[in-house]
Amino acid sequence: MNARDTRNSQVQALSLRKLLLPVAGVVVVAVLVAAALVVAAVRGVDEHEAEETEHLASAAMRQITDDLVRGAQDYTWWDESVRRVVISLDRAWTGHLWGYYQENFRGNQVVMALAPDDSVIMTWHDGRAWFDGPPIDIEPGLDILIAEARAMPLTRPDPVSSWMLIDGEVYAVAVGAITPSDPVWASAYGYDRGVGIFARQLAPLLQNSVGDDFLLDELRLVPAGTEVDGEFLDLAGPTGEPVARLAWMPRAQGRDIVLSVLLPVSAALLAIIPLLLIFVRQALRTVSDEVELRESLSREREVGAMKSRFVSMVSHEFRTPLTAIMASSELLQHYRDRLTEAEREEELASIEREVDRLTGMIDEVIMLGQADATGLEFRPEEIDLAARLSEISDRALLSTTSKSNITVHGAGDLGTVIADPHLIDLALGNVLGNAVKYSPGGEPVEVAVRRSGDVLSIQVIDRGIGVPEDDLPLLGRPFHRGANAARISGTGLGLAIARSAAEAHGGGFDVESTLGRGTKVTLRLRLGPKTDDVA
Repeated sequence: MNARDTRNSQVQALSLRKLLLPVAGVVVVAVLVAAALVVAAVRGVDEHEAEETEHLASAAMRQITDDLVRGAQDYTWWDESVRRVVISLDRAWTGHLWGYYQENFRGNQVVMALAPDDSVIMTWHDGRAWFDGPPIDIEPGLDILIAEARAMPLTRPDPVSSWMLIDGEVYAVAVGAITPSDPVWASAYGYDRGVGIFARQLAPLLQNSVGDDFLLDELRLVPAGTEVDGEFLDLAGPTGEPVARLAWMPRAQGRDIVLSVLLPVSAALLAIIPLLLIFVRQALRTVSDEVELRESLSREREVGAMKSRFVSMVSHEFRTPLTAIMASSELLQHYRDRLTEAEREEELASIEREVDRLTGMIDEVIMLGQADATGLEFRPEEIDLAARLSEISDRALLSTTSKSNITVHGAGDLGTVIADPHLIDLALGNVLGNAVKYSPGGEPVEVAVRRSGDVLSIQVIDRGIGVPEDDLPLLGRPFHRGANAARISGTGLGLAIARSAAEAHGGGFDVESTLGRGTKVTLRLRLGPKTDDVA
């Protein structure tokens, strides 16, 4: 190698040395940035996991109290409980249904029934029933729940719940006022009501189901205010003060990310960019999974709410016709010889009416299930719209005792149209039925019909009780009814079926309402071409 070649090599080496520092600096900065990103991501994952596990723990506790409240409602908002527990104590019935059945089939270890004067009617504990004995020693605060339960309205006496201590153990406690479900009887019965107290121990539930179902590690109960190594949720009592603390160990996903991402990045400096891209892709996937999880939780909450509304509807709406059927059948069974032929026929007709009513409610539930599963079948044909609307209006008036008048505007000018008569019956029949039913004063109902192109608009306007503003966005959901409709019989399925029928017809519906002044429902149905346009 000559001097020139040596000099060139020295220049190249010097250039490489000068380049090495900036390159090394870039790599080090890249590693530091990557490490910072990983640390930030780990912190974010840990914070997210902490929020998620707290949400899961809250959901688990809420599910326990919700199940307890639903069970308490079944046994306190019940005519049979009023008769056999409060009015005339049937010890065998009370001990079996309020004691044995509650413990063995509903998981409630403690059940108490108190008279209107707060004296003890029955206490069930340790598999035994005591009558007129001392109450179970439940921590102070039970009187708060009893007062809140008795303050509930007669038409909707929902039980109240809280966490309480019984013999040093944490229990979910629900208290409900024992109230007749019949509105007339409830009004005569007044506010001087007994109460039912139902308690379910939390510790066995944590061991048997909650920890496994909600994936909470080392789930345990500790006294209120205890310092814990991990995460916790305070369980509040009737006064708002915590009675115990639910604790669990946090998940270690952040540590796993450090071991699986940060160390390989540090060991493979040349692969920093690909690893960073992989991490970004994983982060995007995590965000996508989180969005999917939130949507899934939202759907589950909606399904849970719909199930709760369905159970409430079945327990209340089915009970009235069943009670009427039982009353008529008992009259025919015990007093048939004393009744005239006309009276016997009337009782048989009453049974038939109530059976038809039950069948109609069941048909509505089946139809709604079909609409959700496969959609309602669309079978268009040529119909006389004015005649159809007149027939639907007559049926709506015959189905109630309301003295309302229904006036139809604009239908006579449309002649025949191509549409599905069954879907029109479902959509308009349910909307008109609601308009008449919720106009108890006999206020007039108007139907305005207009066609624009292939869209038929039908507006039903009433001057009835209206809908509260908070309930308007929820109308059309199965089993949902306005808060002011509790005194009027209904299933909450009418508008849901009308919406499904309109959507099957390629349209939809809108609701506008002012509380106490009336409601306007607009149905939009997509029609086939006019008769004279059909080839």
